[in-house]
Amino acid sequence: FGITTHQCYQLEEAGTVGRRTPMSIGDYEVHYGGWSEEKAENYLSLNATLRVVKASSGEEVGVAQVEKRSYFARPDEWMTEVGWVPIHAMTGNVYLVLAGAPSDARIPVQVFVNPLVNVIWFGALWMVLASWLLVFPWNRLLRAVRRRHASSQVDRERALESAVQARREVVDP
Repeated sequence: FGITTHQCYQLEEAGTVGRRTPMSIGDYEVHYGGWSEEKAENYLSLNATLRVVKASSGEEVGVAQVEKRSYFARPDEWMTEVGWVPIHAMTGNVYLVLAGAPSDARIPVQVFVNPLVNVIWFGALWMVLASWLLVFPWNRLLRAVRRRHASSQVDRERALESAVQARREVVDP
């Protein structure tokens, strides 16, 4: 159910984000936040900062850091680090991917809005809990409860008999 509904409502858009030109996707806009280049010991990294804003209200949803790395051992292959911003705890996420080399004016990005991705996680959690409930040794628990109930019932009957006996002794000395 979660995968099917997730696929039906997913939005995907590729484009560029400029300093003054945000990219729109659904009810969200992606705004330019700057970029930097970093040279580490074994790789070259292109980092970009992107802000996600709800278009209808202008409220900032979050900030994502996206990255592309080229390791010196394999300079022709670029690795992508995806940035994500949670839309809402119960609904989903916005995923941002750096699609190419950024310039001072533009950042090429690919944006995915997955509004029902958390339904998938909820379904997985439900399956884990349900399997735990099926594997749990309920028979032992029920036997222990029944034994305790039976022993407490016997204790109550003995207490009632001793109370009746004590009352008889008080009435008939």
